[in-house]
Order: sequence, then C-alpha cells, then structure tokens
Amino acid sequence: MKQHYRKCNSFKFLFKRDFGGFTMITLSTLLFILWVHWLADYFSKLDYIISGNDIDYLFQHSLTYTIVVTLSISVMFGLISKLIFYFFIIILTLHFIVDLCSGLVSNYLVKANKENWILIDFGVCQTLHLSYIVCLFSFFRLCI
Repeated sequence: MKQHYRKCNSFKFLFKRDFGGFTMITLSTLLFILWVHWLADYFSKLDYIISGNDIDYLFQHSLTYTIVVTLSISVMFGLISKLIFYFFIIILTLHFIVDLCSGLVSNYLVKANKENWILIDFGVCQTLHLSYIVCLFSFFRLCI
C-alpha cells in the first residue's frame, strides 16, 4: 500500500499518513521530542531539587518547561494555530500534576527509607511525560 506524506514545511520525512487518516510519528520525530523533553525538563530545573512542598518552584519549572516544549514543537513542525494555546495549557497542567505527584511519592519513599524505589518513580514520571507529549502532538497534528 502506497503511503502519502503529510506536508509540513521542509520536514516531510517526519510524518507519514496512511490511508486510515492516522498520522504516524517517525523515529526522527520521536527522537526530536525526546531531546526537547530532556533539554526542557532537566535544564529548567537548574540546581533546585523538586520537593512536594515547593509549589512555587514547581509551577515555575512547569511553566519554563511548557514554554520550551511548545515553542520547539510549534517552530519545528508548524503547529502555530489557534490550537497551540490549548496545547500549551494541557502540557502545563499535565507536567505540573505529574511532577507534583512524583515529588510527593519521592518524599514518601525517602521518609519510608525505600530509596531503591525512587528510580522506578523517576521512570514512571518520564514515561508519563513523554506519553502525553507524543499523544497531544499526534492529536494536534491531525487537527491542523
């Protein structure tokens, strides 16, 4: 079955559209999203350590992260439209909630002397972040 490529500026190789109308994310797109997430998440934390009680810092971190992710994805893939506001709000909300829950779980694990579980908490947190970014990205690409 012949595949049709979705027009996206000069980055046609990043998206493929099959006959069912679903946009498939290619490996290069996924790698780009992984790098943007990594840069935005880790460099926006600076030297602070997120704790479940530091809501102001957590909001600042989530806002910085969301700005970097939204700008990077919108510039790279042409998501500039009315929908980018919704993308921004959803990413901000989900990032804040996931990091808040992760911080609370990490604090509990440290207090319960179960530090060996913190790495699993970190893995679940990162998986959730990447999952909602990829899902939202795919959804908003279909809406344009």
